[in-house]
Amino acid sequence: LKKKLKIPLVYDSHELWPDMLSRDLPYFFPTRFANIEKQSFPHVDHLITTHEPFLDELLKRAERQIPSTIVMNAKKIINTDYQQSSNSNLVALYIGNLSKPRLVEGLIEAVSSLDGVKAIIGGFGKPKQFQKISNLAKSNQNTTFLGVVPVDEVLSHTLKADVVICMTDPNDKNNSRASANKQFEAMSCGRPIVCSNGTEISNFTNKHGIGISVEHNIKGIQKALVELRDNKTFREDMGRKALSKACDEFNWEVQSKKLVAVYEGL
Repeated sequence: LKKKLKIPLVYDSHELWPDMLSRDLPYFFPTRFANIEKQSFPHVDHLITTHEPFLDELLKRAERQIPSTIVMNAKKIINTDYQQSSNSNLVALYIGNLSKPRLVEGLIEAVSSLDGVKAIIGGFGKPKQFQKISNLAKSNQNTTFLGVVPVDEVLSHTLKADVVICMTDPNDKNNSRASANKQFEAMSCGRPIVCSNGTEISNFTNKHGIGISVEHNIKGIQKALVELRDNKTFREDMGRKALSKACDEFNWEVQSKKLVAVYEGL
């Protein structure tokens, strides 16, 4: 198509796709896609991705320098003024993929024995896992399961929570190096995040002081929730800092301008 139509080719990659496919599909599929990607790289005129680790890896795979732009999956700012939570208990929110590596079951177990802590969970997943999460939540008085949440309602739920949970497997080739929608949802609402050590999400979180990084297990989640429950000033300070960073740079208004500039410059 590039040759026939005589137009530029843009590769906009929000995942390391072969690595992501390798989680659930037979070897043939990620290998086939990796080969397609390798064959296409010489023809790419501009590369767009979400952050530095992905950019470094994609350029390594391309084996050539390509004009590149980072456009983060940042969110729109709901309100530039920090809004305190009115919750009597600490409310931990997770809305997203309900797969096992996200430790959603672990979050339910973590809050089951904690006083003054509630979990609100929503999202999507394979039918058996979705039903399992639903059943676990129903059997736990400290957990509320929302089911599938429309995308345009995620930020309003985030604003009502005290902390966003974003546990990703540090051994996953894609997710350990990925950024996260949860990160930017939390920031745009002025809420701290709890994430897994050994991931790019934890690197970003620690760099900006906008959350807590813990071991990728139930005890890690519990430790963070207790710390946030018992120190309201600490969590609000991180929330205010997160919102400030979002207003300055990590918002869709800023990021979208970079995206538009790529296409205007081709």
